[in-house]
Amino acid sequence: MDIAQHFLLKHQAFQRVEANSCSLQEASVSLGLSYRQTLRWWKRYQVCSGSLAAFADMQTRRGGHNRLQTDLVQAVLNNKKSHPHRSVQHVADSVSEGVALVSVSTVYRILENADLLGTNEEKKMRVFKRFEASAFGERLQMDTTSGAWMLGYRLIYLIAVLDDYSRMLVGWRWVDSDSTWNNMCVLRHVYEKYGLPQTLYTDNASMFKTIRHDKSIYQKHRQEGYETEIQRCMKELGVTMFSHKPYEPQSKGKVERFFRFMQERFVKEHTATNLMQMNEQFEVWARWYNDKHVNRTTGLKPKDRRTPSVFTPVSHKRKLDSAFSFKTTRKVDKCNAIQFEGESYRLTGNTSLYNRTVDLESTPSEIRLYKNGVFIERIDRENPN
Repeated sequence: MDIAQHFLLKHQAFQRVEANSCSLQEASVSLGLSYRQTLRWWKRYQVCSGSLAAFADMQTRRGGHNRLQTDLVQAVLNNKKSHPHRSVQHVADSVSEGVALVSVSTVYRILENADLLGTNEEKKMRVFKRFEASAFGERLQMDTTSGAWMLGYRLIYLIAVLDDYSRMLVGWRWVDSDSTWNNMCVLRHVYEKYGLPQTLYTDNASMFKTIRHDKSIYQKHRQEGYETEIQRCMKELGVTMFSHKPYEPQSKGKVERFFRFMQERFVKEHTATNLMQMNEQFEVWARWYNDKHVNRTTGLKPKDRRTPSVFTPVSHKRKLDSAFSFKTTRKVDKCNAIQFEGESYRLTGNTSLYNRTVDLESTPSEIRLYKNGVFIERIDRENPN
């Protein structure tokens, strides 16, 4: 067999040492090695009993006690190749459940060596101070994510409400538009199920924050004199509402991180073909997320951090009905009717309210009329008279 030159030189030097022609110190100088390195090679020479073939063929490195098994490495590679969209954490969870327990760092090294990680551009980001609420219901983070995630729809939207303390998904809904009403429906579901939170944290979307200013001769109102429907709703319910600084979505990092997790785990693997199926499948996934998924920051499942709770029960359903509606006023015409959103609705009461101004609480399905705080009648918008 072909023997490398450095083995021949070492073997010749150790033959001279064995014949007492030179010392180990002199051999180390001639070989250009340190004395400790020469001593290790000398011990190897002695184990081989001076045989050149055995000296050159002997394995000097043994596999470590924590050396990865071939089938585990192959399982990680197969999982990533079968599901290229999966993150390192997702692959680690999947392999740990189906094959053997493996850490995220180990999966990262395996994928890195196989060049399966992909590339991400490094971005210089401002460092944000970590914050966490001290109780369940102290702060809710609300946001919307969207994407072309289902055939037949240009975009679909997920409106989500996440509790800051527990990381629990307390409210959500897949919709085809990120409208004020859809956001109000999600909030109402949360308040009916859990009660009223202390604060609601949102972004700067137009349904959450006033974006009009008195910069035009046609706009006489100032920002402090105008509020959105959701701002008005939260004020009536006694919930403090505030938004983060513009262009800094990192301030709502918990819900933004949830969206990334959801897109990795749910969006790319769902089989829904319409919004009804999407909501049905997501309900199962959301139950798994709240009940079984362990958050890496808290080390607990979201459902296990529901205490202490500061949610306040809603005193009366009528309070929610009034708050979660669009409020405006109309003047009754001579036909005892009102005009609203391009439609005419005739009042059925015996009393004429001609030329009187009435208060309206409207939803997509009905209109409730009040005069000086007294209920007058309800109009069914889906089946008007």
